[in-house]
Parts: sequence; structure tokens; C-alpha cells
Amino acid sequence: MKDRWRWVVLPFCALALTMGVRSGFGVYVLPWEAEYGASRTGIASVSSLSLLVYGLGNVLAGSAAERFGVGRVMAASLALVAVGLLASTAALDVGWLYLWYGVVASVGFAGASHVTASVAVRHRFPDRRRSFALSVVVAGMCAGQMAVVPAQVLGVAQWGWKPVLASLAGLAALLALAAAFGSKSDAEVSAGHRVQAGRASSVGALLRDVRFWVFLAPYAVCGFTDSGLVDNHFVPYARGLGVPEGALAASLSTLAAANLAGTVAAGYLADRWGRAAVLSVLYGVRGLALAALVAGGPQAVWAFAPLFGLTHFATIAPTNTLALSLFSGSAPALAVGLASFVHQVGAALGAVAGGAAFDRLGSYEAVFAVSVGLLAASAGGMGWLGRVAEPDFFGGGPVRGRPVRVGSEGR
Repeated sequence: MKDRWRWVVLPFCALALTMGVRSGFGVYVLPWEAEYGASRTGIASVSSLSLLVYGLGNVLAGSAAERFGVGRVMAASLALVAVGLLASTAALDVGWLYLWYGVVASVGFAGASHVTASVAVRHRFPDRRRSFALSVVVAGMCAGQMAVVPAQVLGVAQWGWKPVLASLAGLAALLALAAAFGSKSDAEVSAGHRVQAGRASSVGALLRDVRFWVFLAPYAVCGFTDSGLVDNHFVPYARGLGVPEGALAASLSTLAAANLAGTVAAGYLADRWGRAAVLSVLYGVRGLALAALVAGGPQAVWAFAPLFGLTHFATIAPTNTLALSLFSGSAPALAVGLASFVHQVGAALGAVAGGAAFDRLGSYEAVFAVSVGLLAASAGGMGWLGRVAEPDFFGGGPVRGRPVRVGSEGR
């Protein structure tokens, strides 16, 4: 039991740190422009490279954790974060930031992500408890946005950007040591799973499975609508509606609080109602949030913020544990990694689509409306997948008290 929760607490802290650093990239834009005499595009390109490396790294992170052990992968990844951030403080020009932040640290971000945490949860928790356990881990991402990002804002204003990045590198190094310390017991767990995975894993079987593609498509829409569209364009859209800065800040705080509550609640409910069913509801609620934002005018931000916040990170735990359950006979860790990559691709498209819609039409309404339709289709697709893949949840109600088959992977 102690070992189980060690691999909830440690990934929670790792995600709080890495998400806090990633979400706080904007804090360094102006200082880096001043330090290196760089253009806004040049600095933004560091972020773009980081996102690309992160997405590609997610594809490999789960498989690496299955093969080498979660502890080793987490320790090595956090060490890379520490090296990348510390070396960034000594960068002589923007080109070195591309290397140290955009590549080295970002490879570390990917290896210390929710994908690797999903493998830890898979190895240590029975299927009926995985979604809740992983949702607690993913709540670390919310904690990072709520605590680490503001700390960077205040720290850079007080001491400058170099001491702040060096301090974050030190925290990453401490977490790397903690992960390395736990890797001995982790190796014993992972060894048994590698034997099982070696017999059953088949990438070909995964790619031939129709359910896999139905599973992937809604998660691309998820990325399109949250990390892509809303994270990049909600603030300018609201300001264009005339929402005052104070009200906008308050709505963003409401969104963040709802995000934390929704993340944990979604994991708890997914273990009882079914992962696909919860995802279907989440996509439906997100569609309602965007529809309300478009139709309601300036006051609609107060309806949008809590509704959207409930769904923001809440999709991660049910999506990952659904992949681990559905594709346990083929390549479950790869399925989780590919889902994360597809989410990042959707996010990139959403960011571009929002900007293109505004430049061409002078407003965001069209792309928001398209998003509502995509989310409705995603909710329907997850509903179908749940009836095909999790019929017990749809036909028999909550699973509490129902016997659950748990193979060796869930013990």
C-alpha cells in the first residue's frame, strides 16, 4: 500500500513542477527578449519546439516506462529537466535556448508526464481503482498552474529569471533523486509486467483495432478545444466582448478551481460509471460551455468558466485508463502515448484555427461553433465506444460491489 501511494505522490509532485514550468513559459518571454535582443517570434518558436518535442516524447514515454521501469524513466527525465533549465540560465543566445529548453528540458517534461504516471498506476492499482488514482496524480497539473506559475511571476519580478530557473532546476534534481530511490522496488514490479507485455504486445493489433481510432478522434478534438482554442484565444475573445480585466481574472480563477475539482471527480466517477461514459459527458459539458460563451455575451464568461473548467484536465485520467483497459492485449502504454501526441496535434491545430478565423472573419464565433459540433460528435463517439467496450457500465449501473476481474497487471 505504501509503495502504491508513493507512485501517486511522486508523479503528482513531478507534474506540478513540469506543468508549472511549461504553463509559465510566458513569464520568460519579455525577459528573454530583453536579454538576447530577440523577436517575439524567435522566443515563441522556443515554445513551439518544446511542444513538438513534448508530444513526440509522449509517444515513447509509456513504452520506455514499461521496458525500463517507471522509477528509472522518471528519474532520468527529471534529471534532464534539471540540466535543461540550469543550462538555459547560461545560454549565450536564443539558439542555446532551443537546445536546452526546447529539446533537453522538453524531453524531460515528456518522460515525467502523465503518460509515465499512467504506467505506474497500471502496475500498482486494480482496474476498478485506476481512474481515481490517476486523477489524483493529474491534479498535480492543476496544482502547478495554481501555485508554480504565480510563484514564477513573483520570483522573476523580484530576483530575475535566472535565479528562478535555477531554483526550479534544483527542485527537479531533488525529485529525480526521490524517483531514483524508489526505482529498486519499481524494478521488481516492472519486470513482471515486461514479461507479460512481451507476450501480448502488438502494435499491429492496436492499429488494426477500429476501437482505437474511435478512441483517438475525440482526444484530438479535446486538444483542439482546450490547449489549442481556449487556452490561446479565450482571453482575447473575452476582452473583445468588453469583459473588464478584474472580471476576466476572477473567471480564470473560477476556471482553475473547477479544473481541480473536475479532474478528481472525473476519475472517481469513471471507476464507477465507466470511462467512456464519463468522457462522453465531459465532451458534452464542454460543448455546452462553448455554446454558452458564444450565445451569451459578456456575462456568459461566468457560465463558461466553471463548466469548461470541470472538463479541462478531467479528460486525462479516464482517457489514459480507458486505453490501458481496452488495449491491454496489444500495446496499452503505446496507446496512451499516441493519445497524448494526438492531443498535442489537435492543440496545435486549434491554436492556428482560432488565429486564422479571427484574421479572416474578425471574430471567433465561427471556430467556436465548429468546436461545439466536434464536441457533440466526440460525445456520441465515446457513447458508442462505451456500449461496445464497457457494456457492463452501460447496462448494469455502478460497479461498486460487483466482482471485477483483475489480472496480474492490476494487483
